[in-house]
Amino acid sequence: MPDVKRPALFVFAHQDDEVAYGCMLRNMANAGRDIRVIWITDGARFVPAEVRRGESTANMKRAGISKERLTFWDYPDGGAIRFASEIVERLTMAMREIGPGEVYAVACEGGHPDHDFAHFAAVKAASAQEKKPPVFEVPCYNKSSCGYAHSTDSSPLRRRLFTHRYPEMIYSSSHALS
Repeated sequence: MPDVKRPALFVFAHQDDEVAYGCMLRNMANAGRDIRVIWITDGARFVPAEVRRGESTANMKRAGISKERLTFWDYPDGGAIRFASEIVERLTMAMREIGPGEVYAVACEGGHPDHDFAHFAAVKAASAQEKKPPVFEVPCYNKSSCGYAHSTDSSPLRRRLFTHRYPEMIYSSSHALS
């Protein structure tokens, strides 16, 4: 169960992924929650990074979240996996500083390697915390899954999907994020 007295952390691969949680972000901000957001990549595959940052900053402002709560990392769009160890370590440290009561990410569903990796990094970093926050996901591509699902899904399909996509990593959802 999330600890609502602690910050809620949203981990996104790209600027625009926040749209998946738009209403939730606004409702949490309206309820006075401390919300932190981290974007892993620069999102600059087709549009300059500063444009993408500006769009996400404007989205967050509309949701009631100040730019001081936003963190933009500049790993290359489409290439986050090349920096896997560094990103997981950096996210683990960020979570130690923030101390989130819960973590939100986009689902690992084979739609985009940066989305899948952002999910993996969020789960991995959360599992390294002393107070392990639950990690929630929202699907972006799979029509068969709708709504929020707990990320500790250990189904054979999820394991196959992730290890097929990233065979150099071992994805284990056997840890308990309670």
